[in-house]
Amino acid sequence: MTQRLQHSLTLAQRHHAVGELSEAKGIYRKILRDTPNHPIALHLMGVIAYQNRENDVALDFIKKALIIKPDYAEAHNNLGVIFKELKEIDEAITCYKRALTINNDYAEAHYNLGVVLKEIGKLDEAITSYKRALEHKPDYAEALYNLGNSLNECGELEEAIASYRETITIKPDYAEAHSNLGNVLKIIGKPNEAEFSYRKALAIRPDYAEAHSNLGAVLRELGRLNDAEESYKKALSIKPDFAETHSNLGHVLHALGKFNEAADSLRKAVGIEPDLPGVQHRLNALLGITTDFAPRQYVEDIFNSYAKKFDNHLVNVLKYDAPIMLKKALLDLGLAQRKYKNVIDLGCGTGLSGLEFRDIAETLIGIDLSEEMVRKAEQKNIYDQLYVDDIVGRLEILKTQFSLFISSDVFAYIGDLLPLFSCIKRHSTQNSLLVFSTEHTDDGDFILRNTARYAHSKDYILSIAKQQGFRLEFFTTCNLRYERDGWIIGGLFVLKVT
Repeated sequence: MTQRLQHSLTLAQRHHAVGELSEAKGIYRKILRDTPNHPIALHLMGVIAYQNRENDVALDFIKKALIIKPDYAEAHNNLGVIFKELKEIDEAITCYKRALTINNDYAEAHYNLGVVLKEIGKLDEAITSYKRALEHKPDYAEALYNLGNSLNECGELEEAIASYRETITIKPDYAEAHSNLGNVLKIIGKPNEAEFSYRKALAIRPDYAEAHSNLGAVLRELGRLNDAEESYKKALSIKPDFAETHSNLGHVLHALGKFNEAADSLRKAVGIEPDLPGVQHRLNALLGITTDFAPRQYVEDIFNSYAKKFDNHLVNVLKYDAPIMLKKALLDLGLAQRKYKNVIDLGCGTGLSGLEFRDIAETLIGIDLSEEMVRKAEQKNIYDQLYVDDIVGRLEILKTQFSLFISSDVFAYIGDLLPLFSCIKRHSTQNSLLVFSTEHTDDGDFILRNTARYAHSKDYILSIAKQQGFRLEFFTTCNLRYERDGWIIGGLFVLKVT
């Protein structure tokens, strides 16, 4: 390469490095007029074309550069970047691997390979690639940040936190790293630290809608509902089509007693993303529209997020002791002095009912929709078998006849109980017992309350019980759970198969 050509190339690269693409492009063109097969100029013309969103032109230039210089690692890497942009992931992976075959110390190629591997769900391989990038470039903030994201997705939360913190040490103004650190801190039960991280992110990027929304979520968890409302509204002022935030704002407005505003927020969420889990259900509840059951995903999401604090909140805050009252009902009836061969806890949650009924069960099985709740139940070591499933589906699979069915605080998520009662009857023996609680109403058969929970009347329960061959052994109303406005009245039932 002549001294003059080298000078021109250096000048063009300087323009390119500071974003002066037009000036750089002009010099690269002059080089190519004099030296049409100059691989560096061809490659960098391709890079400029990519930066100008001219992907076909970019591919053409870089492929020409590689014909001339097949061992050009940077060109293979940037060809991979373009293929990724075009969603040709296999081609992108091939290009990154070729770059690394030529130069295994190439941190950017390791990083880019990690990005596409994560995109196709190969998290373990992505983590390996990010770590290799960091071996060669320890201060690579983007690699550390994306390593944190992949570790987070794998459930390696402490390692994710360490990656985010190291990212921030290297690049203190990395708003996304602050925000994602907040997300993990919230998950592990450190809401105050999470709030601090979100506020750091927003100090760097005040227009960061996701961070405003995440801050709203943690403020809601901390019980600061007015502050949460403000954060959600800030997020929506920046990103008006943020369906999840409209939904979460609806939650907060509902909790604040602003029912009309809550309904408006939920309508907006449904309008933007009709399939967002549970939003239509909560909107129906506010509008007084009673449906037959709550959507499965809605119930799963509630209890997966609630699992860590479920026992403490339910017992100590909501003063919930339905399992104790149901067990006492059996004792008072003289039905708790024997062991039942097969007992099933329908909607077992974390095992509060299982604890009460374990002593009268030879075999105790639990079913719940929430994986996190079942995980908590497993830790109590009271069930012989546990299943993450819906009740009817799992009963049909088990094909077992049960002598005692327990269901506490489950029917609040099912309006029409007839299909469930029919299934229970098919899997019962002569004199089997069904012991359960409801939220009680004297209004019709069942209603969906504005809490998004169902309440059932005694007359309705007796009607479907009679249809399915159950006889009422016991009923009473009780103080079921203590909410903001006072006690929720419940119904306690013991039915026997006739």
